Amino acid sequence: MSGNGPNPGDVAIVLRMMETFDLRLEDLVAGAVARVVPTFAEVDPLVREWVPGPSRRIYGTYWDRIVTWWGERRLDEPTVVEVQELIEHVRETAVVRRSSNGGKGAALHAYYALACVYRYAVEVDILTARQTLRRCHQAQ
Repeated sequence: MSGNGPNPGDVAIVLRMMETFDLRLEDLVAGAVARVVPTFAEVDPLVREWVPGPSRRIYGTYWDRIVTWWGERRLDEPTVVEVQELIEHVRETAVVRRSSNGGKGAALHAYYALACVYRYAVEVDILTARQTLRRCHQAQ
């Protein structure tokens, strides 16, 4: 860089790179302070304390399954496809009762249970809403 300021061509390259990686200047500054994202197993007891009692009763079984599938994985690791695979697995392995609907209810509860985990992570600033949306868009 010369004393006259940055080269406009270099600035254009950096701006294109930031756009490609969906970064803002704040992201670059904040990136210097690395955020440690916990695993599903680490967050599970915290989520259970955070949600109201009725939700714990409804979603507890599904949180158990999420921890079984992804317990040692960080919250920011599963892709949209992996989430779909988990939800489909829950649907396929749902207990069949007389009023069964082919596992659709179980799949919906698994989805909402996972959503609780991510709402908690955003609420306590483990993840940002921006991070969760970016992961969804990258996988599509």
